[in-house]
Amino acid sequence: MTEPNITALLPLILFSLLPLGIGAAISPWPTTVTIMFLSTGRPLAKALAYLIGYSAVLVAIGIFALTVFGGGDYEGGDRLSAVGGTLDVVFGILFLVLALKLWLKAPDPSAPPPRWMSAFESINISGAFLLGVFMMVTNFSTLPLYIAGLKEIVTANLNPAGTLFALVLFILLIVVELLVPIVVYARSPGRGGELLDGARQWLEKYNRVITICIFVFYGILLLA
Repeated sequence: MTEPNITALLPLILFSLLPLGIGAAISPWPTTVTIMFLSTGRPLAKALAYLIGYSAVLVAIGIFALTVFGGGDYEGGDRLSAVGGTLDVVFGILFLVLALKLWLKAPDPSAPPPRWMSAFESINISGAFLLGVFMMVTNFSTLPLYIAGLKEIVTANLNPAGTLFALVLFILLIVVELLVPIVVYARSPGRGGELLDGARQWLEKYNRVITICIFVFYGILLLA
């Protein structure tokens, strides 16, 4: 396999994938779930299974996009650019609508937590994997930005090695929000567990504000 063309990759990474990857990674609920798994029995095994399930959706979508629209041909890139441009507008409008909805409708503090959270301790490793898949499939802040990034990768017309490198790097940017808590806990379960518990409480408290900011900023970015 030929080596990635760094000259062509740098502008793509710095000006397209990095800002989109940061936005896609800032998703409080998936991070909160990772931290919750790290406070259960067999914490690392469950957290890693959850991470694998979460990442598997990104890998599957990425491979599908590169197979259907990739291959280094301009026609495939043009098709994805046209489709992606339309999706950018749709997702941009959707982000702004969701931001307005979240801003107008404050959460009910007396509402019960989701049913799966009440049985969180009993989730096994396969359940953690499936929950990771579910959390990504229903992640309406991350997926649109990921699809926008895939469009940028394909339309950059890189060689196969460069395309694969860009895809792997983009996925790593997105899942770093789950990797960091796992690494922190693995290095120091005691001290790391205390830090992560504080981070979880902070994320739960400011989840709504963070999500609104992400929706507004990236809604405008996608429309632009």
